[in-house]
Amino acid sequence: GYEGWKDSINYVQKINADVVLIIGNNEERVIKNWFNDDFNAFREFCLKTGFKEVYKNQILNICDKDFFLTHKPNDRRNDMLTLFGHLHRSCGLYKPYGFNIGCDLNHFRLYDENNIKKFLNMKKEYWDKNISLQ
Repeated sequence: GYEGWKDSINYVQKINADVVLIIGNNEERVIKNWFNDDFNAFREFCLKTGFKEVYKNQILNICDKDFFLTHKPNDRRNDMLTLFGHLHRSCGLYKPYGFNIGCDLNHFRLYDENNIKKFLNMKKEYWDKNISLQ
């Protein structure tokens, strides 16, 4: 089969940062089709390629607040805000359960901790007060 996914994985070597991969539906297909459905084998491959870490989901603390990182927002947790992608531009930035931080929503620039802090402030000052408009 076509192995163009390897080209994408190798982009990590061109990025001057510690890159952590939260797998999504595309990586799930690669794991199924090229790694015999073995997440750990895929993870090891990615670590050797240059990723700092690879997770299915992860909890990340930003601004003294825990966030659940996942690709698909349907995989969210109810006890903390979720940072997700998957929906691309179709749902906008804010949902009551978290923030869509897919880079295609940000002119292909990555979101950082300062962006998340700004989103938290916007949530508190505007979005939570106008929840009936959601």
